[in-house]
Amino acid sequence: MQQVTHAGLLGNAELKKQLALIAAVEPSDFAFISCYLDARAGRAACRRFLEEKAAIIRPTLSGSERFAFENALAMVHRHLQEHWDAEAKGVAVFARGLAGGRHLSAMKFAVPMENSLIMYRAPVLLPLVELLQREPPFTVLLAQAGRVQVLDIDLAVATPRAWVDDAEMPQATGGNLIGSVAGSVSTSRMVRLDRSVRLIQKLLAGSPTPLLLAGDEASLRRIIDWLPQRAVSRLLGAVTVPRGFDQRETVELLRGRLADIHAEISMQLASSVVAAMRTRGPAVAGHVAALEALRQGNVDTLVIADAGRLNLGAHWDATIELSRQACQQGTRVVLADSEELRYLGGVGCLLRQRDEARAMPVPARFSHLDLVA
Repeated sequence: MQQVTHAGLLGNAELKKQLALIAAVEPSDFAFISCYLDARAGRAACRRFLEEKAAIIRPTLSGSERFAFENALAMVHRHLQEHWDAEAKGVAVFARGLAGGRHLSAMKFAVPMENSLIMYRAPVLLPLVELLQREPPFTVLLAQAGRVQVLDIDLAVATPRAWVDDAEMPQATGGNLIGSVAGSVSTSRMVRLDRSVRLIQKLLAGSPTPLLLAGDEASLRRIIDWLPQRAVSRLLGAVTVPRGFDQRETVELLRGRLADIHAEISMQLASSVVAAMRTRGPAVAGHVAALEALRQGNVDTLVIADAGRLNLGAHWDATIELSRQACQQGTRVVLADSEELRYLGGVGCLLRQRDEARAMPVPARFSHLDLVA
């Protein structure tokens, strides 16, 4: 039996690896069960949901198809019974029974998933694609409760990296950061502060993830002045945190703001596909053209506008197949609620451009260059 499971709560990097592994599983005549669960309700509630959905599916099946479904469903129930994790808020399980070549994949997340039970010839991966899009990793510089700290947020898991007391933070508006507090504190305390602040600056400069600032308005004004330039280049914005919010509530607020930002970016990508189609640029739209572009390895970004309209009763669904092939190739997949793209067939692709088309001409004259580290 093929089995792909992960012991702990998944972050973005591990989820991408697992997604590629599951996308590579070959379809068969016997269907997969793709099961997504909101684990916050508890194991018993999840089992009830599965049985309610199974009761709807069973009357539509007969013979070997019914046997394969029951076998796969039993595998899901057994996994939930033996590997339930009280810390997980969301669970995804993919199972195929003996007749199609037994397979079981399971993942656990610190974020809830929307309950669904889908039967299809291959694993249905769109909820995981949506999760990656909605919950990208990011770094937050948080000034709260008398402390300034750096937190890495990865699929709702907050990991503290460094911190310093807010009362000791420099009131810098430029110039020498540590020199601004020299003379106002003891030598040993200044050395300790020096190390803490420089560690924070080093972490912010070296982190590859987008950065958000968060805190009350006064704290935000204090900390924005001493950000290293490399951190400024990744700064998405500053979020004012209401008074009385604890760290958990603050992280939830920031996740929501970041999800909004990426939803806007996805709509811009959908608009780019539509605009390129109108000007005969490097884009295609419609299921047939998108499938052909993926087969040729010519897709830079696949944009799906009708992910919520899957034809789950059919043996073959273009949107499921497109997302699966894109995940196999490591191609970026974006979900966007775009009415314009739906009009063009519900899916579109931004195509890879030839090197000579991507190169920008050198201007005849220039006055200066702006360098961003």
